[in-house]
Amino acid sequence: MPTPSRTPQRTARRREQILRTARTLFADEGIAQVTTGRIAEVAGISPGNLYYWFANKGEIVQALFEEWAARSAVDLDAVADPAQVLQALWRQGPHQAQVTDEYAFFARELFPLLHVDTELAERYLQHVQQRTAAFAAQLERLVAAGLLRPPAPPTSLGQVVAVAWLVAETA
Repeated sequence: MPTPSRTPQRTARRREQILRTARTLFADEGIAQVTTGRIAEVAGISPGNLYYWFANKGEIVQALFEEWAARSAVDLDAVADPAQVLQALWRQGPHQAQVTDEYAFFARELFPLLHVDTELAERYLQHVQQRTAAFAAQLERLVAAGLLRPPAPPTSLGQVVAVAWLVAETA
């Protein structure tokens, strides 16, 4: 039987507390300015407790990236009717705006982060490729159903999605 101090619910809450604190500090002060000691202090835990969960600030940033990627994902594969795809995308807008605001430090500091953390850069590239391919496939469905017009050649839907992604990530 687990001890009361290390129950799965309690430990999951502690990890989330660290990430929530880091997310807020990174948004307010910038990633480079925030130390793991500051995160621990604001979270109300010892630095050793923080290091139990994360070896360094880079691991915290990577965990926040995974959170952001999961929260910003839109799964439309199960939506059969193309018109419902449009409705789902429209309904996703307010949620996406909230997620973008909560993780705004990624957009603000993305290029320096990717430059110094090759693992994060690789994960980010995979994320962009997967998301843009999935979104382009959904747009193809909408074009095939006559709900959208295709872009004028030589522009492809993939290029439109790539430009939209770039604008969204750097706006």
